Amino acid sequence: MQRNFILIIYTLLIQAAAYASSASTEGHTPSAGDLKWKFISFFIVFFFVGKFAKKLMKENFSKMHEIIKAKFDEAETKNKEAELKLKMFEEKLANLKNHVHLIQTDTNESIKQIDERVEVETKDRLHIIKRELEAKLASEKSYLERKMNQEIIEEVVGKAKEKIVRDGNTKAKVTQKLMAGI
Repeated sequence: MQRNFILIIYTLLIQAAAYASSASTEGHTPSAGDLKWKFISFFIVFFFVGKFAKKLMKENFSKMHEIIKAKFDEAETKNKEAELKLKMFEEKLANLKNHVHLIQTDTNESIKQIDERVEVETKDRLHIIKRELEAKLASEKSYLERKMNQEIIEEVVGKAKEKIVRDGNTKAKVTQKLMAGI
């Protein structure tokens, strides 16, 4: 194989030398004969390249074909694996959506139950507070009425004493009435 490569290199060098020698003639007008040697050297190079490089090129193309085919098969395999994974993830996503829906439904039901329970507890607590306030208000009202009655009585008694003490005639009448009551 190296031998073929070396022959190709020599042939290319010979062609380049022939082309350079034909182009280096100064004052020479080009003619059809000049083209003849260029065609001959081109066909010689083409013949050697075709003869020796054909096998190399065919082997390289075969190797490249096998490499490309292997890569293509590998890509198809990975594509199938990716499609399977995609399908699996889509199923998981669908299950996840269902699961999320169930969680939201459960959460909404729990919130509703909690709201109802809180409402009932709040009503009960407000009823208890109302009863306690009514009892406290009744107690305070009763206390204040007793206190006011006591203060009124004390004030009436105080004023009556003053009047009795100031007026002697009234003092005698009160004393008679008290004695008559005993």
